[in-house]
Parts: sequence; C-alpha cells; structure tokens
Amino acid sequence: GEPHAIREIRASAIDGGGGRSWLFVEVTTASGFVGAGEASQNRLDEGTIAQLGRLAPAYLGRHPLDLVEARGVRCAGSTLTASSRGDGALEQALWDLGGQILGAPVYRLLGGPVHERLRLYANIEVATATKEPEEYAANAARAVAEGFTA
Repeated sequence: GEPHAIREIRASAIDGGGGRSWLFVEVTTASGFVGAGEASQNRLDEGTIAQLGRLAPAYLGRHPLDLVEARGVRCAGSTLTASSRGDGALEQALWDLGGQILGAPVYRLLGGPVHERLRLYANIEVATATKEPEEYAANAARAVAEGFTA
C-alpha cells in the first residue's frame, strides 16, 4: 500500500479554563507522520468532532498531498467543501503532512516567504479573566512591552 496513506484522524478537545476550549486534529499516516490542525469552537466542540467523524472515511487510505486544497472530497455520495471548521483543521493537518513528507517547511509549499517580518497579534481577551478595564489595560501594556504591535 501507499506508505503515506492516511491511517487515522483523531480530534482532541482540551479544557483551556475560563469557558475556553481548544480542539486539535491529528492526521496520522501509515509511515508514522502526524499532521496537526486546530478547530477550536470554545466549548462547542462536539459538533466539530462529529463532523470530523463523518469526514474521516473520505480521507482514510488516501495520500495527504492528493487531498491538500481539494475543492471537494467525495464522501457518502455527496461533495464536501472546505466551508467548516472541521474541514479547515483537516486542511491544516494535510499541509503539515505535505511539508513533512517532502522535507520542506509549509511556507515553501505555499510559494515561499513573502515577508521578511510578520506583525503578530496579541490576544489579550483570553488573558483577561475579570474583564475589567484595568486588567485589559495591564495586559495590553504587557503585550506592548513584549513587542506586540497589534
């Protein structure tokens, strides 16, 4: 069989505390590569996990590079499009696998570097437990001190 065929798709929800959860998807190939994707829905992960279960049969046994950026994947007689969180997480994992299989960073697969530097965004919402203005201000000041500009 194909050494890089997809063998397993697994979703894991992790409690982030404070009403936040993180949903990660791992796609494992027969050769042992594991690609990762993220599809967090903030405690609404059950629907995405169920959707991933419905999508998995269309991906199993196929080569990740045959599926990257596919317009649609045939599953149970219908065409699935990349319009949902589960599909997005799977696509991220497929790109990750493609980079591993080819021995190249994903940015190379996407056409190479287009910027010398990237502006990073600090999400202070997650770090602000009390949601009080003073705490937001302190977290924003800390982010600026750490070098964030957005």
